Amino acid sequence: MVARIGEASLGAHQVAFQLFFFLALVLDAIAIAGQIIVGRALGRGTPRARTGRPCA
Repeated sequence: MVARIGEASLGAHQVAFQLFFFLALVLDAIAIAGQIIVGRALGRGTPRARTGRPCA
């Protein structure tokens, strides 16, 4: 594989892939934290969490 595309190109591809993978994991972590916050609010029975509007 290195002989066909070159070391520099392969290295750049690896760096880009690692950055993409890192950002994907960061976004997963944020999504999981958001799910926990919403789940706790729903379990607590907070009306705003269910409707997205303030209580009247």
